[in-house]
Amino acid sequence: MTDSTERRAALGELCTCGRQAIVVYSNAEFGDVGYCGIEDGQARPVLPCPWCGSTEPHRASWGDPGKCPDYQLRAPSEPGEQNETHTGSETREARPDSYRLR
Repeated sequence: MTDSTERRAALGELCTCGRQAIVVYSNAEFGDVGYCGIEDGQARPVLPCPWCGSTEPHRASWGDPGKCPDYQLRAPSEPGEQNETHTGSETREARPDSYRLR
């Protein structure tokens, strides 16, 4: 069994369907994953994909709706880019330039 925590999502943290997340679940296996609260939201994802730019919904190998293989809690400033993330004991903080404090 994997221990999991949850917290309220911050502005800019996204669900796997591409919508603003309302809660973020964290565990060792999957890392931080946002959830928007919409049942089966991946069946009606935000297009184009915020992470890779695809105009078609992602599918699991068996055909069900799936998340983008490039999913991160925060979408990159340009689809196809990777946000900087920190690993280890540090808190993961990945922000596109538009979210950085100035």
